[in-house]
Amino acid sequence: MKRFILSILICFAFISCKNNNLTESEPFGTLINSYGCKHSYSTALNNNQILYRSNEDCIEYEYDGENRLILKHINAGFNCCSTITADIDVREDTIIIKEREYGEMCCCLCLYDLDYAIVNIKPKKYKIKVLELCVNENDKKLEFYIDLSSSLSGKYCVKRDHYPWGI
Repeated sequence: MKRFILSILICFAFISCKNNNLTESEPFGTLINSYGCKHSYSTALNNNQILYRSNEDCIEYEYDGENRLILKHINAGFNCCSTITADIDVREDTIIIKEREYGEMCCCLCLYDLDYAIVNIKPKKYKIKVLELCVNENDKKLEFYIDLSSSLSGKYCVKRDHYPWGI
């Protein structure tokens, strides 16, 4: 009887260890950096070439081909005085980024650039959904598809015609 109980305990320990390893390999994402507060009339330039206009709300992505995806949200609208955070949820073939702000609030909005990193992500097709704070109900959503098995980088943009985005 003692051997039987010992065998069961060893099996549970093995299964428990195995399940812990599975949990560690699940996709996980986090906000790694934020830059701003940019003026709504500013334009992103590189060697005097316009990269992004202030009325564009964009996501750039870059995948390392193995397990790490970097997303850059360009011209994200937030309160000028708040602290920016985000929750990232990877569900099968959908990546949901829910942007948040907390802390002190003031009477102005600004544009920020945010960097996200998602690790343990497989090379396949995903839908990316960014849930933004400063968009209007009728604004086009920042949602699009990427296929990491065929494209390691790219971008997607939508136009915004209201404050804090420039016109």
